Amino acid sequence: MKQLLRPNLIIPLSVFLLARLAAHFMGIESQCYGGWTAECWSRWDSGLYLQIAEQGHNLVPCPDWPGAWCGNAGWAPLYPLLIKVCTWFGAAPAQSGLWLSQIFFLGLMLVAAELWEVRNFAVRNWLGLIIVGFAPGSIYFQALFPVSLVVFLLMLLQYYLTKESYLKAGICGFLAVLSYSGGVFLLICLALWGLMQWIKTKKFPWQLALKTGLVTFSGMLVWWGYDAYATGHWNAMFLIQQKYGHGLHSPLKHFGMHLKILLGHSWGMKSWVEVQNLIIMTSVIAMAVWIILRRKIDFMAFQALFIFIFWMFPYSVGMDVSLYRGCALLTPGFAMFKTLPIGWLWAIAIVFLVLWFPMSVLFFQSIII
Repeated sequence: MKQLLRPNLIIPLSVFLLARLAAHFMGIESQCYGGWTAECWSRWDSGLYLQIAEQGHNLVPCPDWPGAWCGNAGWAPLYPLLIKVCTWFGAAPAQSGLWLSQIFFLGLMLVAAELWEVRNFAVRNWLGLIIVGFAPGSIYFQALFPVSLVVFLLMLLQYYLTKESYLKAGICGFLAVLSYSGGVFLLICLALWGLMQWIKTKKFPWQLALKTGLVTFSGMLVWWGYDAYATGHWNAMFLIQQKYGHGLHSPLKHFGMHLKILLGHSWGMKSWVEVQNLIIMTSVIAMAVWIILRRKIDFMAFQALFIFIFWMFPYSVGMDVSLYRGCALLTPGFAMFKTLPIGWLWAIAIVFLVLWFPMSVLFFQSIII
């Protein structure tokens, strides 16, 4: 019984249930009465994941877009594969996807308790897990998307890196890049982190490079190999994404464009999307300045690097990127806040909660997808 009453079990389980209850309440308040079904919890890309689970990846010329490629190969295959496995046991595909999202949501909360070093029932530990459970974009942890899956794997990777279990971290990275197209940013993080370690110690970090970096990169090779087999094009993901015109642009330019959208329209519920973008962008810049002034190459620096890469790259790619969903991938890096004074934790938790409620309404009303 004592083992079941551990803080690192009770607190994440309690916050998980609180987030589930809050989401149920917001669904009803937003006139979505389907409960815990695909009717309330699926959006546009959800259909693509279900299609992949049923048919696998495909790539076809766009019928109304000459020279462009369409299909579902632009979306990661691991989540649909897990859904397909569930259907072998008689489960409905959509409901299987929702069950998987909940399982991985609970899993990421349990791993977060380890990253935040929850060892007692102190208020700061509750605040830390609330920050995780109600982080920006976290409504998608419960939806028919692989967001909770990839965040769980990214958190587990960070946990194993703190333990210097490089091969286990690599396996998590391998699975992460097969779970979400944004997982590719992980390769950039690991490469830069290895470079920082090399500069600091004057020794090449072979274990990080081979056991974590190389194994993580092999996840991309598996994805490309599968696409070559299924579609005849190893680069099917890039061919599909190419038509959206994404490319790296100045984040300052996009900051100005996002700010113009926020200030150039009358206030409405959708304005919360740009409010969240503004808060995250300014916070990421402030965090980067703080880490640079701190001048310490420790694991907190890796977590800051992780947040910076996973925000700045999508932010710079294009104005039509779903930042309101992708920002959920920043959650593993929030463990760097565990050393902050409790006043800061209160402030962060309150801001995240304030953002969570209107963003949830926008989700249930299908204004964000």
